[in-house]
Amino acid sequence: MLVAGVALLGAVIWSRFDRKRLSYNDLYYLVRVFARYRVAYAGISWGYKKLFIMQMPEQFEAIWNTNLIDFLVKRLYWEVLSVAPVYEVWLGFAEFIAGFLLLFRRTTAIGAALAFVVFGNIAISNHAYDIGEHVPSALMALLALFVLWQYLPYIYRVLIREEHAMVPLYYPVLSKWQRRTRTGLKVVFNFVLIVLFAWYEVKAVRTNDFYKLPNTPGLANSSGIYQVKVFRRNGVEHPYNPLDTARWQDVVFENWSSMGVRYVHKPQQMAMFSAGSYPRVGEPYDGILHFDWRGI
Repeated sequence: MLVAGVALLGAVIWSRFDRKRLSYNDLYYLVRVFARYRVAYAGISWGYKKLFIMQMPEQFEAIWNTNLIDFLVKRLYWEVLSVAPVYEVWLGFAEFIAGFLLLFRRTTAIGAALAFVVFGNIAISNHAYDIGEHVPSALMALLALFVLWQYLPYIYRVLIREEHAMVPLYYPVLSKWQRRTRTGLKVVFNFVLIVLFAWYEVKAVRTNDFYKLPNTPGLANSSGIYQVKVFRRNGVEHPYNPLDTARWQDVVFENWSSMGVRYVHKPQQMAMFSAGSYPRVGEPYDGILHFDWRGI
């Protein structure tokens, strides 16, 4: 709503001060170019995360030893995908190929159609499982639809009415320095956001620096779950008691230098969060959703 309101206000102001202009062909072309590359780079970058199985990595000891009822809904979604790495790779390929096709004029239509389907599915999944990224993914889907929009009447004529159709596309006439600037920008952005980003992703996989998992080595041959037999707190020993809420019941060690601690299971309020309503940094969750327009 905020984006729509800003866009509407900008349209009103622009119309008021530029009423004599007969067409916006150049401006419309530039907006479509920006939208096309924005969706393209989003699809390629997030496609890398799934192609290298970094966004939903395989399960670990803490996950295996956590009661199902204690999972947030979004964690269930991540774990369902992580148990099927081939499917995760396929999703990453769909995102990547949609973004890659959007980089070229001749494949813009098919790339935009594929991006609309892929990001639309991601937006629905994020909303259903309360993952918190439904707004940016929905924005990518809408931008892809915006790029595809001028092709839709001609796609309808070909597929539904079975008629020949040619899409009239407008391209501005650029001067020599403008063509060089365009080529330079494409080379720089494609190198940084596609080639260099891919190199860093491969490096992250090879060095075990996963996107959602730490890579600091832990104690060798120590990963697993351990039952706590002796527990002292402030010098006071707490004998084993399955109802003691202050005592550690068991400890989970990972392959990296972190551990998880299990307390006595207590009923807790599992709230459905959405983007912009999380407790702010440093604030405890009090059971009330506090809206923050900054999304933090």
